[in-house]
Amino acid sequence: IRDARSSLVGSEMCIRDRLEDVPDRDARARLAWGLARLYMVQGQAAKALAEARQGVVLVSTMSGGLEEGAGAGTRDVFAGIFNSGYRAALHSGQPDALLWFLEQGRAGSLRESLGSRAALEDAVIPPELQDALARARTTERHALAAYKGVRKTGKRKVIRDRRRAWEEAQAEVTRVTARVEREAKHAAAVTLSAPDDLAAIQAYLEPTEALVYYVLTHAEAIALVVRADSVRMVALPPANDVKAATNALLTGERHIDPVAVAAMRTLLVEPLGLGDGVKRVLVSPWGPLGYVPFSLLLPGREVAYTPSGTTHGLLLKERDKRGEHILALGDPDYATLDKKAVAEHRAGSALALSSLPATRGEVQAIGTRT
Repeated sequence: IRDARSSLVGSEMCIRDRLEDVPDRDARARLAWGLARLYMVQGQAAKALAEARQGVVLVSTMSGGLEEGAGAGTRDVFAGIFNSGYRAALHSGQPDALLWFLEQGRAGSLRESLGSRAALEDAVIPPELQDALARARTTERHALAAYKGVRKTGKRKVIRDRRRAWEEAQAEVTRVTARVEREAKHAAAVTLSAPDDLAAIQAYLEPTEALVYYVLTHAEAIALVVRADSVRMVALPPANDVKAATNALLTGERHIDPVAVAAMRTLLVEPLGLGDGVKRVLVSPWGPLGYVPFSLLLPGREVAYTPSGTTHGLLLKERDKRGEHILALGDPDYATLDKKAVAEHRAGSALALSSLPATRGEVQAIGTRT
């Protein structure tokens, strides 16, 4: 044990030494991720939490100088930093920290999945701020390319000047982003991954509502239960048990096995201790849990799904607005789906999805765009 601890301390010092000398956000995020994992092995959850938070902040700011569409890939590459944050928050007993990581990950991922960042920003950010943000990002991208271009030359003064120019360009992106957040708060929440904090999310909830986030790490399953006046973390049975039960439930496809439903209820709902006062449950699922019919697990309660608390707040602010047309979706071509991708998202089951023949006629009957 002494040898193992000595080795870990040596690794930590090595990473720390490198961290001080690395300007690239990508490399710094990876090193912070490494430190977070080391601290978790050492049982120092609070230190792991701090490092994971630093890594997530770096990941969240990387999209500033990225080309269009690269943000989602960046989040995929650094998914492990978020997982480290989830585990560290659980083991350090900090539900507000767990919510911070969840909102950073889920609100940001939704933004990236909506499609073109530029098109989204054009729709909601005032033109003057659009131009300022575009100029700042372009300047940062060019400054980063110039810095990378001279790093191997060995000319220290030139390298230092290029690095300083890049840091100034990063700072300008940060300043313009802050301006967007001040002057176009709604737009910032949609386009800049500016998630709400715990107090804001609690303010969205009615006294009879509960927002339940589910998280599956490699080994652990966690639920975060947010009420208007409270927040608490719940350690669920091991992640492998949850995944196995989910797989058993989903393999029925057309015929849901009541035994499988009861097993899922035991794993995912009963530990929450929601009580009779909760009449409506907002579920923020995770991976394969997105396919679980929670309305069967929560009989007698209204069930709704939301990607994140931030998203729920945005929808609440828009609920009184009414559109003039109907976008209708139906009859997807399941035959074109990649079986490996389906298996990854459906708890290991690559069971073929069959067509729903009436949906084409339905959407054509009601949709102005289909």
